[in-house]
Amino acid sequence: MSRRAAGLAAALVAAALPGGAWSEDTAVLAQACSGCHVAGGGAAIPAIAGRDAGELAELLLAYRNDTAEGTIMNRLAKGYTEAELRALATHFAEAGR
Repeated sequence: MSRRAAGLAAALVAAALPGGAWSEDTAVLAQACSGCHVAGGGAAIPAIAGRDAGELAELLLAYRNDTAEGTIMNRLAKGYTEAELRALATHFAEAGR
């Protein structure tokens, strides 16, 4: 099983668990994001750690729904459920604290 598939499986199991389980398992999903969105960021690819969770979730959902323009994010966001995108937004918001 690939790392991504294992991460998605863990996240789906965690979705059924009460409180807090998402943040630990979402770290596996966040590895894909961290490849481009490194600390310090840049003009072309901004850092996302510490951004407001609500704003980041809405942006990720807009990419997924093709209501925000992006170079690759529109395609990547379609691979995640709404719950996964919201969990990732929360993860990165907390990662910047």
